[in-house]
Amino acid sequence: MHILLVEDDVKLGELIQYKLRKQLYHVEWALHAESALEFIERATFDIYILD
Repeated sequence: MHILLVEDDVKLGELIQYKLRKQLYHVEWALHAESALEFIERATFDIYILD
């Protein structure tokens, strides 16, 4: 499963990303909406986790 995580809190983003990757999910992490849009333009995601 390919997941896009959009989280501006660095500590929380690192934790969520770590936990998801530990479950063998492929995670892309964007700190801001602008960078999230760039990820969306380049790839297809199965799920979005938005802050």
